[in-house]
Amino acid sequence: EGFSVEFDNPISIQPGDDQNITITFSPNNTGNFDGSLAISHNDPFQQEITFEMSGVGVAPVLTVEQELIDFNEVHLGGNSI
Repeated sequence: EGFSVEFDNPISIQPGDDQNITITFSPNNTGNFDGSLAISHNDPFQQEITFEMSGVGVAPVLTVEQELIDFNEVHLGGNSI
């Protein structure tokens, strides 16, 4: 939960080549999150490769510096910054 990986399944990597994999952490709640990414392969001399992941979801912080912002008169369909 919170982690996702996007790639075309399966990925085929030739000897000596490399492949970038994007891992996204998007928590839907606050708190600690743990996950793992397991990579299977056809090397008979190595086991599955596992990467442990962790992240912390925090609540956004909103800071308001002024209590009142006066936009004066604005015509319909217009705008003021």
